[in-house]
Amino acid sequence: MAFMLWVACIIITIIIADHKRMSVLGFFFVALFLGPLAVLIALLASPGAPKTSQPTGSFTPNDARKHLEQLKANLAYIQKKADALEARINQLSGNEPEIVSQAVPSTPSIPVQESAAQPEAAEGFEQTFGKYWLNRIGVVLFVIGIGLFISYTFQYLNAWAKLGIGYVFAAGFFVWGRYLEKNERYKRVAWGILGGAWGLLYLSTYAMHFIPATRVIHSPFLETILLALVSLCAIRYNLKYDSWVVTAITFILAFITAGLGGLNYTSVIYFSLLVASIAYLAYRMQWHFFLVLGIVASYITHTFWINSDPFFYPRHAWGISNPPVYQFQIMFSILTITWAIYSFIFFILKQKTEENQQLFLTAQLLNAGFFAALGLYEIDRVQGYLNVAFNEKFWFLAVLAALYFLFARTFRQIKRPRFIIANTAIAFTLVGMAIFVRVSSLSVAFYWILEMVLLFALGIYYKEKIYRILAALLSILIMIRLFIVDLFSPKIYYLVGLPVAHNILLVGFAALCFYGLGIIADSKRFGHDLPKDERDLYPLAFPILGTLLFIFVLNQEVAPRWLSFGWALLGAAIFGTGFLLEKRIFRLNALAVLSLAALRVVFIDLSGVNTIYKITAFTVLGALFLGISMLYSKYKVNQK
Repeated sequence: MAFMLWVACIIITIIIADHKRMSVLGFFFVALFLGPLAVLIALLASPGAPKTSQPTGSFTPNDARKHLEQLKANLAYIQKKADALEARINQLSGNEPEIVSQAVPSTPSIPVQESAAQPEAAEGFEQTFGKYWLNRIGVVLFVIGIGLFISYTFQYLNAWAKLGIGYVFAAGFFVWGRYLEKNERYKRVAWGILGGAWGLLYLSTYAMHFIPATRVIHSPFLETILLALVSLCAIRYNLKYDSWVVTAITFILAFITAGLGGLNYTSVIYFSLLVASIAYLAYRMQWHFFLVLGIVASYITHTFWINSDPFFYPRHAWGISNPPVYQFQIMFSILTITWAIYSFIFFILKQKTEENQQLFLTAQLLNAGFFAALGLYEIDRVQGYLNVAFNEKFWFLAVLAALYFLFARTFRQIKRPRFIIANTAIAFTLVGMAIFVRVSSLSVAFYWILEMVLLFALGIYYKEKIYRILAALLSILIMIRLFIVDLFSPKIYYLVGLPVAHNILLVGFAALCFYGLGIIADSKRFGHDLPKDERDLYPLAFPILGTLLFIFVLNQEVAPRWLSFGWALLGAAIFGTGFLLEKRIFRLNALAVLSLAALRVVFIDLSGVNTIYKITAFTVLGALFLGISMLYSKYKVNQK
């Protein structure tokens, strides 16, 4: 397990480094030796700027003004040179008398103030890692060490002494960081130290109530007030300095603090303050990537720190009745409030660029995915202790799906169509999960089929090509699954008291869905907006897949002597549907099935069955062919 986690950290680090245009090879070696710490380094690292970009670390309005003056001078120089060249051309062609051109002035050079602190990416990996990241890693490790010191029971140090040491180190880090910040050369180093100062302040205040070895405040109300004051000061500080590094380290250490002590109902308030602070800063500063990091940090804290704490999920007595239910109430409250705060911020956060929209969608998916997965996990752990008469996991997913349908409707009212798609997709996925929880015996292919229909319908309606491509790829996986697994399943379902074979039920459902998608793609209302290649592909491919499924399930379920007859009836049904709906591809599918039945009659049935079956097959096929011929003669069908 540890090896898989280490490999996952290496992969995640490389992906983040590549996305942020940093040294992939360098971060590979960092991840190889540091594992999870490398992910933290990559997430907090400033993106590598393109070579032609100007450093933004200390770019001031005065710098912008000088750049504008430089640009104006360059344009004036180019214009004068163009005028002189035009005059010379006219002189040589004889159109105008020679014009004595004035000497073209040389390009003026306006000095631009250079920043003393270059971006981290420009300094090279070794310099960046040694100068900045050893600093930040050291800060995190130091704060954790102080936290362990505070939580450890010493014989000669009382609670006030240990808390005093924590606050003294916090004050020392503040003084040290502010001193280094005045020197432009050490400004980025100072950011890490200041982040550690806020982490120590969170830790020391948190320890006054939540860590038993240093508990000097027994009132949850007073502790809540103190933590709220620290959170407000942290927000004010980060708004003033506008520093990613300080903000990220502050809240990472604040979350780590949660794993150093016990939890009770007051802990819900602590986590709510942290999550609300992250959401507010993301909204105020329009930090979309910071919001993504905050969501991950919030739920990862729940997953790794809290659940691994020995205080928090013992099976022995806690001194209270029914401890797993008590644990569940705290944990589920933290999860629900975290999800609710992040869900609210999505409605007010602006998305001005394509990158912001992608980060916004990522944040929504992460929030929904983490909450659904961890919520099910918590319910599953305590399910045996809850004395309720309903399926808790089913109703949790059903209510969550209903809320996401409501979110989709709200996004529609505020005219943000891309997020209608995301929330609707999340809602349908949750519905599928709820069905799976309620009817766990159903095949996974059933949920794949539902997801395929959902993706394609959303791609058609909202004109999103990626959803249609995903639906097409999923249809291929469904066909492979059906032909390898589900066609040969002996499982039986009982519908209204009647037994139905698994392969008939599932294949029939899949085939009908394929026909439905073909009709949607070929409709005038939705299909006309598709690109030509898709407009030619989907109305043809989906009905063919549905027809193939019906042919194979009949081949498996119908006795060989009646197979030709069954195919003939199938062809007639498809032809009737295509004739009524005026769908040429349906009629062509029907003619193909009827032709297949006729070939089987000629080459197989003539020698393999007795006379009565031959009479039936030839009579039925002949009648069908004659009837279809009469329809073609009587009515002019659509040839498109």
